[in-house]
Amino acid sequence: MKGSFLHMTIQRFRSAALAGLAVLLLSVPVEAAGINPHTSYIANNWESSVNTPVVKPLWSLAVDNPVINDYRNDPVLAVIGGSKVFTLQKGQLFAVNSTTGTTSWKAGAQLVGPLFYDQDRVYASSTSGAIYAFNASSGKRVWTSSVKLKNIQQLQLSGNQLYAYAEGNLHAFGVKDGIRKWTDDYEYTVNGNLLFAGDVILAEGEESGAYTYSVLHAFDRKTGKRLWHQMNYGLPIAVQGNTVVIQKTATLLEMQPLTTLDTLDLKTGKVLKTVKYNPENIDLTKEDVLSSGGRAWISNDRIYINSGDKVYGYDLTADPAKVTRDSFFAQGSVNKAQFAAGPADDRLIFSDGGSGLYGVKLADKSTINYSGLTNPIARFDLIGHGMYVAQTDGKLVAIHLVTAKPVLQLQTGARVFGQTLSVNGMIIVQAQGKLIAFKEPAMLKK
Repeated sequence: MKGSFLHMTIQRFRSAALAGLAVLLLSVPVEAAGINPHTSYIANNWESSVNTPVVKPLWSLAVDNPVINDYRNDPVLAVIGGSKVFTLQKGQLFAVNSTTGTTSWKAGAQLVGPLFYDQDRVYASSTSGAIYAFNASSGKRVWTSSVKLKNIQQLQLSGNQLYAYAEGNLHAFGVKDGIRKWTDDYEYTVNGNLLFAGDVILAEGEESGAYTYSVLHAFDRKTGKRLWHQMNYGLPIAVQGNTVVIQKTATLLEMQPLTTLDTLDLKTGKVLKTVKYNPENIDLTKEDVLSSGGRAWISNDRIYINSGDKVYGYDLTADPAKVTRDSFFAQGSVNKAQFAAGPADDRLIFSDGGSGLYGVKLADKSTINYSGLTNPIARFDLIGHGMYVAQTDGKLVAIHLVTAKPVLQLQTGARVFGQTLSVNGMIIVQAQGKLIAFKEPAMLKK
């Protein structure tokens, strides 16, 4: 009897416990039961705490944005000259004191970019296509061109002529009177990348048929007549007297697995010398070599070649087949940082495409990490010992190139930036419809 009673009691307790457990499971969220619903994703859900002093602008000014979209993603809102900043506001040209931000003078109407400054003259174009020259000290108009051009994208000055690039053609105007002297005689278009070497103007272009290839054009600076052209070249990386050093470019039908530098006669375009660099020891006997050599440039009597995540260095006068090249890369970068700028302060700068910036020392090839960045980089500019980094969240951070430490930060509210400028001890930030100025930190000056 007692055994039967005990058995019934245990059964009732077990039933009650199971019922209670069922109710508990039904009332608890699914995640707590160990089943992942796959409805969330966590990635860069963190914020870096950087104790960097915040600088307040000494002045700021709303300005006109460029009318023409710059294909290089390098908008120009202002130019500098003397101790002034020249910019456009509601179609007028303003000369602004770089220290105080006060207006020295304003002139013109319906003016648009591009702007150009040289030798106490400021040049601008108008919506009608005319080019204007102003005295930079007084704002007085010096001349207006009678010839009107459509879509002027670039103004440059060399010698006694102002050059305007518009819709694929090059036009030369007299600096004194604004009279058009010539238009280039090339039947096709060139792009706006120009290099002036004595009485020769070098311009890049492209031609296409079965495939597209680059063409380097040489024009007589005085007449605009084409002197010569060479296929598969861009602009020179060096001008050496009456010769230029140019990297050979690759095409679909003519690969350039080795970085090839040709020396050309500036007057005739004749190839005088060819030097090939093979820093990665490519085996040219293999038929499947389809890669192109790295991009080359010259700095301080050294040739640098960027290939992938590495930069290689050679002495300028050395035979590359007989010397050991230097190799630089950002050690410890997670995403194989790519070359970005330099050399500057004896460092090559690498970027991982996000917020990671690294400096690789030329002396010992060691890597330093530039701190103070919390968001992806929109652009950066090197001035003195400073690296002025504009982030996509609108913050500009000034970092010391040598110590790698952040010096200051500035909130701009912008997403797109032009080149950071330096004038008269001031830093001018071109920040999407406005200029922002602050004093250049003493420790970043050279």
